[in-house]
Amino acid sequence: MIKYRLSQLLTTSIGLSYRVFATLSNRLCSMYQEEGAILVSGAPRSGTTWLYEILLTLLEYRDVFEPLNPLWSPRWRKICYSRFELCSILGTAFRPYLRIDEEDFKTWKYLDDIFNGKVFTVNAPPTLVTLISKGYSLETRVKDLIKTSKSILGFPLVKVVRGNRLLPWIMRRFKLRAAYMIIRHPCATIASQLRTGTGVPRLSVNELKKMLTYEVLRIEELSKSVEIVKKLEQISTMIEALAAIWALDYYVPLCYQRYGWWHTVVYEKLVLDAKKELKNIFEHIGERIPKEAFIALRRHSRTAWVRKEFVEDPKEVLSKWKKKLLKEDVERVLKVLSWFELNFYGYEIEPNYKVLKSWSCE
Repeated sequence: MIKYRLSQLLTTSIGLSYRVFATLSNRLCSMYQEEGAILVSGAPRSGTTWLYEILLTLLEYRDVFEPLNPLWSPRWRKICYSRFELCSILGTAFRPYLRIDEEDFKTWKYLDDIFNGKVFTVNAPPTLVTLISKGYSLETRVKDLIKTSKSILGFPLVKVVRGNRLLPWIMRRFKLRAAYMIIRHPCATIASQLRTGTGVPRLSVNELKKMLTYEVLRIEELSKSVEIVKKLEQISTMIEALAAIWALDYYVPLCYQRYGWWHTVVYEKLVLDAKKELKNIFEHIGERIPKEAFIALRRHSRTAWVRKEFVEDPKEVLSKWKKKLLKEDVERVLKVLSWFELNFYGYEIEPNYKVLKSWSCE
């Protein structure tokens, strides 16, 4: 715990220096245009940082890491607390949601500044975190430091784990170069959340049930919200509560996947069929695959909470949740998903790709 607190302190210190330097450099260059910005979104522990670091091998892009974390952006914290009732209660575990036709100038203006390169969060970018993390070679540290200094003036590459429920609203209003949503097996995601504490609300299960009821009733896309609210009363464990949160994180954007506003990346497919998926990711923005992308593909992300720098056997990586969760826990997760009719993930390590691609809330 002491080491973790120290790491947080160092990260914040580096981030403050980075923010000052980035702000000064931004004044020396012309205004960024949102048409060049890229957004990466997903649930906590779903592989967003990994995908983000793969895309950061494009030299013209720079880090914009978690601008929807109220701890790292005082401006967003002020908006979040005043605009969204649960933000002050859930803190960093809060996910903003707006109806697709809802107008919210303050949220729009903040995101507009993000996509135009005018906002810098107080956390350190992932490339600088490498300097204080264990398990990375000197060569990797030096390369990442050079990458940060070179890309400080680039287009924003924005990564969020709190933006899925806001994703359709964002894509309806902003003309970004591209957006990516990554999805990972809920059992793997939840097992990682429990192991690291990331994305786990600091509330009791009963308190979370009240929060979830409030969220479900206000999400317009949930046509069966009354039925789901009744089923939420069955929740008795944190795992079930986290499964409901995961379901809401993906239910909203999947309702709009038919519009093609973003490119969906399936974590399991990226692990097992890496080269093909890498090609699809970069073809989506009309780019050739940078050589460094293949290295980033094999490397654990800086937020992976592992000592090794490079990924071990892919199938072993994908099946870890089967060892971490009890059989009854897996059954609980799948039961909750069935309430939302999210039936493309099951006991296998991969989803039913056909069902996922054709899924609709209509």
